[in-house]
Amino acid sequence: MKLYYSRKACGDVLLIVIDDNAFPDEVIKNDNVVALYKNKQLIGVNIFDFSKISRIFIEGEIEGPSLEFIKLVNHILRNAHVEPLKEE
Repeated sequence: MKLYYSRKACGDVLLIVIDDNAFPDEVIKNDNVVALYKNKQLIGVNIFDFSKISRIFIEGEIEGPSLEFIKLVNHILRNAHVEPLKEE
C-alpha cells in the first residue's frame, strides 16, 4: 500500500494505492471518498478535499505514515463503508 498527496499534481486528493498493477472495473463513490475495485477487491481509494479534514503539507509519497494518520484515514474509510487500512 502506498499513500500519495500532491496538491500541485492532483489537487486536494489523498491517493491510496493498494494494487498499482490493477485497473478498476468498479468505482463506488460515497461523499468525498471514491473506492476503486477490481474483481470485487479494493485496489485503491481517493479521498477528495483531504485538507479540509487534516492539515497536510506533503508533496508526493507519504512514507512511513504515523499510526495517528492511518487511524484518521481509517475513520474516513469506515464512514464511507470502505474497508480500512491495516494499522501496522
